[in-house]
Amino acid sequence: MWLFLWSGVISMLTMVAYRSSPEHNLTTQDLLLPLEALPSTWEISGSPRPMGPGIGFGDEDDTYISFKLKSDKYNIAYQFMLHYPNIRQAEKGYLDLHRSHFNDNSIAVDVPWQTPAELSYTSSYADQFRIACTINNVAGPKQVCQVMGQYGQYVLIFHSVIRPDTMSLSEFNGVAQFLDEMMVKKLALPSGEWSSGFAVAGRTPPRHIPLPLLGRGLPGWCGRCPHRATCVCRSPACLPTAVALHFVRHHFLVFHLRQSNG
Repeated sequence: MWLFLWSGVISMLTMVAYRSSPEHNLTTQDLLLPLEALPSTWEISGSPRPMGPGIGFGDEDDTYISFKLKSDKYNIAYQFMLHYPNIRQAEKGYLDLHRSHFNDNSIAVDVPWQTPAELSYTSSYADQFRIACTINNVAGPKQVCQVMGQYGQYVLIFHSVIRPDTMSLSEFNGVAQFLDEMMVKKLALPSGEWSSGFAVAGRTPPRHIPLPLLGRGLPGWCGRCPHRATCVCRSPACLPTAVALHFVRHHFLVFHLRQSNG
């Protein structure tokens, strides 16, 4: 009986969640950081370019842009925007990029990626999100910070050198917030709860479901949180599994109590 109940709930929630995934006609160039959001001493270093084999990741419909100081010729920051065919592939793409872009074992970094106190911003909209810094040794030691987020079918990365003449940690924190709010506005993302239109026991499932409440090792992407001490289910791909598990646990507990009291 429980197997039938489980499969039925999973099928129903998965079907509705995926049907409600919004469609966007935005290109990755529409989601690039405007120069006005950066320090006045910065400028764009060349026009936005397609990604792909030339830079080692992404496809031709993905875009990256670089920035430099007006007084110098060397790039100090990059933004990468990637678009995936569906949410599941975007989740996997984020995890693959997370492993390479926040690689503590890279010979280019001196210390593990960490989040300084000045980088206090965290997204309540992104499906997956991380902001952190390290010391990069390429062309001399320097502090670099990076923010990465998955927003539905889009993955965003912004990477910058941090030093007195480029950008402070607080300024980087502000750029991360600007990017997050820009993605929310352009993609018309909801906050706090999924707007999928289905209900469990008359209530809309919460956007974030803490994994410790539900138990670890859930199927799908729920059990993979490489950058969070407390994992949360944030995406529509893993939400059905989490809600279904919560549903089954609740009814199993009710059944057990009735048997005990009966």
